[in-house]
Amino acid sequence: MNWEQEKVVETGSIRATRVDCIDDSSRIVFIQWAIITREEGEPIFRIIKGGVTGYESFYVDQFFSPEGEFRPNRANHSFYLCAGTPSRWDSLYISSDDVWQIEEPIRRAWEE
Repeated sequence: MNWEQEKVVETGSIRATRVDCIDDSSRIVFIQWAIITREEGEPIFRIIKGGVTGYESFYVDQFFSPEGEFRPNRANHSFYLCAGTPSRWDSLYISSDDVWQIEEPIRRAWEE
């Protein structure tokens, strides 16, 4: 991957829920994100601080359609940034109530 071709379009923070992989307890955390564009391809939403694995990245159309329709990836209408692995990795998700905070930055990235 050629990092020099990436351009940070916007950054911010958002509330998420982190669920412990051992005892299933949950806590509210604030994660920092960036929307990245490249010369070719679709914009990327990347967790830059506060993620579980350190590699959480998504094409922005995984969150919203170009028409603005939210695309939850779980039945509870949340968007999981990390699905979690029992006894190994915590899960991390943004609730459907909070995910709307990133709709406008994603829309602006599409317009770039």
